[in-house]
Amino acid sequence: LITKFNMTWPDLNISVHFDDHRVDMIKESFDLAIRISKKLDDSSMISRRISSTRKVLAASPGYISKHGIPADISDLKNHYFLGLGSAVKTGSIWRIQNQEKPVEFPCTYAMSTNNELAIVLAACLDYGILYLPEICISNELRQHRLQIILPDCADPEPYGVYAVYPHRNVAAKVKELVKFLEKELSAVSNTDRWNPLPNDPSHSVCAANHN
Repeated sequence: LITKFNMTWPDLNISVHFDDHRVDMIKESFDLAIRISKKLDDSSMISRRISSTRKVLAASPGYISKHGIPADISDLKNHYFLGLGSAVKTGSIWRIQNQEKPVEFPCTYAMSTNNELAIVLAACLDYGILYLPEICISNELRQHRLQIILPDCADPEPYGVYAVYPHRNVAAKVKELVKFLEKELSAVSNTDRWNPLPNDPSHSVCAANHN
């Protein structure tokens, strides 16, 4: 999307910083942050909700062919999980909708990482089940690298996609970028971030073993 935006505004020099941790926008001189969260808790920032998404359980067709689809939440205990968090974090509590009420499911991670793209890649390589906002895996869902499992068990609270500014005096170039992103987010899955990998990434990368 940034590349497409830059084609419209070729004279702009854009610096993009990828980090799954919260950054100090003022201290580090950021003009804009895009955050996915249920609620923004930093009242000193100015924000605008530009999209929304739900958090879903997903796994690759390869993983499902090996381990089957869980019949319900209780059946998840027989599966492998992929977690997003610090390197030392080996488990978490997943809040999942179950028969019209949310339940807390404790899980131990087969693998955890502090990088969202790394955990998506691991899932595509049949390593386990992940639990992420749907917009983060929309490309993989469209290409059938991943599929949603237990679709009625998504997180009961929707996530917002927010444009966050460090102050009210927003530059015109930043406003144009946010307006562009708001329009384009619905079509984000049309961008193939796997290119130039082959259609099946497991053909070129050895899948991890659970033993």
